[in-house]
Amino acid sequence: MVAPTSSRHIVLPIVLPFVSPFVSPFVSPFVSPFVSPFVSPFASPFASPFVSPLRLAAVASPAASHR
Repeated sequence: MVAPTSSRHIVLPIVLPFVSPFVSPFVSPFVSPFVSPFVSPFASPFASPFVSPLRLAAVASPAASHR
């Protein structure tokens, strides 16, 4: 019973980068207000080069649609 959990912990970091771009637009509005104050100081130096273009695109597209 130890093997499935250990393999799951190994697989998760591999799968997560591929899944998160699809999941995050749906999850982030609900999770981010609670998680961001804790995560952002640690994650932002690593994530910001990758996230900021996506975040700018996500912010720009609703603004463009409202106009």
